[in-house]
Amino acid sequence: MNEVLNLLKKSKKSPPDLVKSTRKHIDALNDTKNDEKATKKEMEKITSNLSDMKFMLYGDGDNDPKQDNVKKTCG
Repeated sequence: MNEVLNLLKKSKKSPPDLVKSTRKHIDALNDTKNDEKATKKEMEKITSNLSDMKFMLYGDGDNDPKQDNVKKTCG
């Protein structure tokens, strides 16, 4: 059920904040190699961030992407 709620929730983070957060959680995966629960938690955060980035860049069936976010993300 949490996964569904995460998909419905729109990110309040800016594009640079999403990138920083994603990099932080990827780096944290190195520290959780033997801890399955911690690895799963980091993977969920990474997945959530990537989903938010995809929404910012491409929108969805009901919403077009905000051009300001696309410009910030793409340069």
